[in-house]
Amino acid sequence: MHNHRFREGEFVETVDGLIFEVKGLVHPLGRVIAFLKYVPDPRGNRVREGKKFTRIYDLTKRYEFLQNNYPEYIFHDPIRQREMQAILNERIKKIYRPQEKLKKLMEQKREVGIEATAYRFAVAIARNSDISIEDIGISGSILVDLHTEESDIDLMVYGGENGRRVYEWLKKVRAKEGWISPYDDNSVKKVCMQRWGKSGRPIKKLIEVEKSKILQGLVDKRDYFIRLVKGWKDVDHACADLKYIPMGKATVKAIIVDDRDSIFTPCRYVINKCEVLSGEILESIREMCSFRGKFTEQAHGGDRVVAKGKVEKVMIGDEEFFRLLLESAEDYLIKV
Repeated sequence: MHNHRFREGEFVETVDGLIFEVKGLVHPLGRVIAFLKYVPDPRGNRVREGKKFTRIYDLTKRYEFLQNNYPEYIFHDPIRQREMQAILNERIKKIYRPQEKLKKLMEQKREVGIEATAYRFAVAIARNSDISIEDIGISGSILVDLHTEESDIDLMVYGGENGRRVYEWLKKVRAKEGWISPYDDNSVKKVCMQRWGKSGRPIKKLIEVEKSKILQGLVDKRDYFIRLVKGWKDVDHACADLKYIPMGKATVKAIIVDDRDSIFTPCRYVINKCEVLSGEILESIREMCSFRGKFTEQAHGGDRVVAKGKVEKVMIGDEEFFRLLLESAEDYLIKV
């Protein structure tokens, strides 16, 4: 278990019975960066093998819960120079792998229910995008058997080229009447309020953005969300000379000049003509990034945008530049 290479979409259960969701591909030695998702709770509304759990949605509340009850899962990351949620390898009880879950559903051959829909969706994606079914997995509540029939279907697609193929197929198939469809004005409201209700931005405008996103919508009238994650060969793991220095919050206006990685988790937007609207940041910000799925497909090349987030100085060897990290409930990225 200690030699396992963790990646986005996997879940980890600890010896304390807490369930975390792994974030990203790069992790500190002896630990895995993962955010708390489910906690044992006799009053919880999620049940697995007779044991009840509660899901904690808000990121701030997840930190508060751990600080008050399990502070050993708060880790000061010397690379990011801030506190992160992370798990020591020796406190891991079980790893839940999305690809193994899909394989299990394939063997069960269920014909009805949310698991059957998730399996059929994954198979259709692999077949029509011409990628291996082994590069697709099922994440979210289904992965850890804490789902209900009203849960979302969360799929993972691993590999940069695979992700682009899947994206192009979904774009085509959603343009037709069928079992895979975009959100409409009614079905998107709940998603929009959950994601942007605390951002202070006009919800009507954000509804149009959410409706246009390819990686989310309805499949057999169930909500789906797909995360495209680059493979290890697609990312730079030379972390010895990598450091992120927090520089405070800022609101900026800029133009998106490269959105090629906006469909992946983590997502990235290259910008120019950056104007700082608030915050004491004098240097120019080169890019905007986020590990949160709600910021994928949020803007496109050529768009003039306003964004709020946390400024970080990125140091890679002798190179230095600034980026805006989008992560809190109050952060946003929106076209103007």
